[in-house]
Amino acid sequence: MNKKQEALKAFNVCIDQNKDSMIKEQASLLRAQIAYEILPFDQSENYLNEYLKNYPNAKAFQQIRTLGIHANIASGNFKQAEMELNSSGDTNQTLKQLYQRAAYSKGLASLLSGKASDALSAFESSRKIPENPVQAASAIFWMAECAYRMGEYRKSIEWAQQYNQQAWDVKSEERTTQLYLLQAHAFQKLMQTDSAGWSYALYTDTLSKPDWALALNEEKPEFIPDMVPEVDLNKMALNNDFQEKKYRFAYTPVPLTPLVLDGPTAEMVNKHHIELAIGHHRAIRFRSGYDLSKWVKTPLYIDMQHQGFRGGLSHQRYTETELGIHGSHVVKGIPLHGALQFDRKGYGFYGYDRGQYQYDQLDLRQRFTGLRMQAYSDSMRHESSEITYQGAAAISLYGDRYASFENGIKLQAGAGKWFKKDLKVFAGLLADLNVFRSSVSVQNNSLLQLNMGLQKNIDEGILQVALNPAIGQKLHLLPDIFFRYPLASLQANIELGWRSVVALNTFRSLTTLNPFVFSHYQVEQSQNTEVYGHIKGQYEGGIQYGLKSGVRIMNNLPVFVNDTAGDYKRMQIDYEARATAFMLEADLQFQPQPEITAGTSFKWHPILQTRSGFKAWHYLPFQWNIFGQYNFRKDWQFNADLFLRGASAAAMGYKGDANTYVRMNDPGIDLNLKASYRIEKGIFAYLELNNLMGSQYQRWYGYPQWGTQFFIGAQYLFNSNSPLAK
Repeated sequence: MNKKQEALKAFNVCIDQNKDSMIKEQASLLRAQIAYEILPFDQSENYLNEYLKNYPNAKAFQQIRTLGIHANIASGNFKQAEMELNSSGDTNQTLKQLYQRAAYSKGLASLLSGKASDALSAFESSRKIPENPVQAASAIFWMAECAYRMGEYRKSIEWAQQYNQQAWDVKSEERTTQLYLLQAHAFQKLMQTDSAGWSYALYTDTLSKPDWALALNEEKPEFIPDMVPEVDLNKMALNNDFQEKKYRFAYTPVPLTPLVLDGPTAEMVNKHHIELAIGHHRAIRFRSGYDLSKWVKTPLYIDMQHQGFRGGLSHQRYTETELGIHGSHVVKGIPLHGALQFDRKGYGFYGYDRGQYQYDQLDLRQRFTGLRMQAYSDSMRHESSEITYQGAAAISLYGDRYASFENGIKLQAGAGKWFKKDLKVFAGLLADLNVFRSSVSVQNNSLLQLNMGLQKNIDEGILQVALNPAIGQKLHLLPDIFFRYPLASLQANIELGWRSVVALNTFRSLTTLNPFVFSHYQVEQSQNTEVYGHIKGQYEGGIQYGLKSGVRIMNNLPVFVNDTAGDYKRMQIDYEARATAFMLEADLQFQPQPEITAGTSFKWHPILQTRSGFKAWHYLPFQWNIFGQYNFRKDWQFNADLFLRGASAAAMGYKGDANTYVRMNDPGIDLNLKASYRIEKGIFAYLELNNLMGSQYQRWYGYPQWGTQFFIGAQYLFNSNSPLAK
């Protein structure tokens, strides 16, 4: 920290005394970054704003502008933050949501402190950028209360009436009733007795004439918020803004899927979209999304996609359909978020000797259908106790066409509290309850886990110590211990840790990994433990890097064995009692120029020893991905992706069986290219070429990868004002 303060002083001297414009610009950039990192938000604003004023065309302008907006929000300078966020071209939705949440939270905190004027100002600010319509309506409710406390009774009535005019799905019946009482008292203060009487009658929900005059002689009870939304105002990472990478799996059933890299431009990240493409192997793809928030006055988004393929081998086919509905709502002051997701995937069994074995068409098809409903709350802080808490719940249904079915309920809750500003104590509960039914058995697959521990700030580092008892098929004591420390010289964080988790190996998770398994299996839970070191940071020139290494111990590792019926069409699940693996992972991303982004990720987890002495069948020890993206003259975008996968061993029969014999799946390589052209604003055409190497790599023995494939498609992006949206 002291070195950074000295560096800040040195940059000030350099800027004042140096006449070289390039050196001054670089010094100003580094000064702004260091100031943001080490100074309080309100003190770093000046350095950030000075850089923005002097270098509006600089490459780092947008990054510093983002830091400046964040500093304004965190310091409570909402007026400046609002002006920046509303300026032309800014599409940072995350900052807009943070702005609204921070201003709303400050309003509630000020109201609890008895500062009605400050609270009113904060609530007014929160409504300037109404990203969340429910929270915007809630701000109006509290503005009415603030105005009443300040003696501005006419304004209080106006706010109360404005709240009551909001759509039914962004206001609550309880608050509407409370505001009838507020209006009655406000009209009484203004000596408007008739209006006071009618408002009180609405409050009591009766058309008779209650003794409102006597009731209104009492002081109006104050409306007091019990909870304040927790706002994460930790310093943002000083990384260059890389475009978010979204990997889409072109065809899931193949052993090595062409993982088409889709790095959309800022304009392409539009919730309103329609995409249609056709391709080789009788392939079709359809995707769409629509944001209903503007029409229903609460956050609500729907999306849908469907794609299907038929390969060159008999019964080599795949279809996928997904539908999602996502929304948010405030219940008793707590923001809740929910989602309903439906998915259906169909596969063909093509991994068998088609010349020797003949099957009915129905026996060569598999279909998995799933439904998930989930809800979770924002992190909230209870003001009187200063305890933060958060909860989540989910229900899942999942089955296949052979009458295997799994249903589950997942509940998770956690709370924490800071003591002395450097010690946090936390506790939580996880209940993951599942039942699996097949034609031959009914099996429970559940876990109850208590998470408890503490975090301690040591200088600039963080130490967490947690021991989590869990009851599943066995009793576990799961460590979650790490120490994280910043290395200023490397602009990085280094972390040493010891962590252990239980994997339930649900029917959904196993069939998602390998859809060619039998429809019934023996449920066994796994425990995975890692002892590791990890460094993650950045370097000059827009380079981000990460390196992780250690040892992983896997108990009850699920492995996949080709069945013993002689045709090897479906696989069975076995469990390796204990496997110890070396772990080495590396990530690198860099952006040498604004229009060029490239990177690589590398994972090498070779198994050093198994308790059985056999290989871990179909275990994949090596993966290496390389990607690049080039934006050419604003209208063109090119993506390239190279994927390498290591060899794996396959077994025909169970371990130890006299009939067991081993086959090796050779390493595989996969190259994908994509070119996208913007015809005009909102309309894109693209050509996608997958598996250009024609790889026949077999992730699952007997199931070679699909050959080279191409897609020709178009995407239309529109906004809520277009004719299509209406």
